[in-house]
Amino acid sequence: MEAIHHTLNKSMFLSFIYVDFIHVRVKIWNVLLRHNLTIKISWIVNGNFNMISSWNEKQGGNFHDDGSMVDFNNYITQSGLYDISLIGVGPTINKGSKGSTRN
Repeated sequence: MEAIHHTLNKSMFLSFIYVDFIHVRVKIWNVLLRHNLTIKISWIVNGNFNMISSWNEKQGGNFHDDGSMVDFNNYITQSGLYDISLIGVGPTINKGSKGSTRN
């Protein structure tokens, strides 16, 4: 989706992503990487990749390292995107302890 900043009168491209299955993650990353080659304006990618970029984003549960976090960070670097972590928001994954809720 293309949007225009009202005050600056500047265009930007917005993408909203939701990845629900691990096996489609790389396919979506590859589509975004190809799309990145065609975009000549500012680009904001927002969504739920069902992936963390650091252990600080996870609370509770097992800390199983299957290499996917490294893959995700490589994707972020290859695409030229920056992780602009939200201020004031706790871990994006909260599971594993009885009575806990997901953020």
